[in-house]
Amino acid sequence: MVGITRIATYVPRRRLDRAVVGQTWGTRVAPGRRSVAGLDEDPLTMAVDAVLACLDDADPAGFDALYFASTSSPYLEKQVASVVATATDLPRATAVADFCGSVRAGVAALRTALDGVRGGSLRDALVAAADARLAEPESELEPLLGDGAAAVAVGRDGVIAELISSASVAEEFTYFWRTDEQRTVQVAEPRFGASYGYARDVAEAVTAALRKAELPPASVAGLAPSSSAPRTRCAPAGRARLPIASHMPCRCPRTGASSRRGASCRPRRRASRSPASSSGRSSRRTFGFTAAAARPAGSCSIPRRASASAARRAT
Repeated sequence: MVGITRIATYVPRRRLDRAVVGQTWGTRVAPGRRSVAGLDEDPLTMAVDAVLACLDDADPAGFDALYFASTSSPYLEKQVASVVATATDLPRATAVADFCGSVRAGVAALRTALDGVRGGSLRDALVAAADARLAEPESELEPLLGDGAAAVAVGRDGVIAELISSASVAEEFTYFWRTDEQRTVQVAEPRFGASYGYARDVAEAVTAALRKAELPPASVAGLAPSSSAPRTRCAPAGRARLPIASHMPCRCPRTGASSRRGASCRPRRRASRSPASSSGRSSRRTFGFTAAAARPAGSCSIPRRASASAARRAT
């Protein structure tokens, strides 16, 4: 079995209350706060913190690959993955690579690591994604773009999430972008981009992934899109014909490549009696899927999660 064996995150301790942004510009904003990187923090340092937390007591020498994903790397032309590998004491022979260009980079790096371990070219791999994106003042993204990082380990032993199906949707659609001369993320007309691009592509990717996994839409018990707008969050569920009750609100800040791009869904859990259990207690095995769709492309991945006890043993 190949899948994720360890998961860790790093979120800067500083917070910006969204109400302050709303009061400053005289606009309405969603409740909550967003994370803000410190003056001495950037995607590189946050990725190092996330990888160190992911390694915990594991031996760094046991990993033979590290992939770094970001849309706001501190270097335009210099590999960041090699710096992260050096700072976390990975072997000099570690295979390193940077993924960039869109917030889908995190999903692409994870899929590359999974394919490498499954194909036998890698034993264990680390994937780190971090972002600290800037938004235009008074734009809809200003109170939403949070800073943070995430890291996962991929291998065969102690798997807590296994990829069982995936689907992709590629389409040229300009929604979010930033040129080499711009420091802030640009966004097209929000309602058009959300309905015509995001909702449509996410629903198509989710439907294709469910079809590959031979799961009916009615089996999905939870959907957690990355969008912060209520209508945008509900749209993919309706288009994919998922149960209305499957909608799960998400108020997490958008942390770029380190966040899920698209939606996370959880099929309904079923309790079954364990054959080895004589006490009559039921054992549960849950699994879910993560759908990601970003401009100009979308993808959908379905991991199977092991039991909670197995997850605790793995961590």
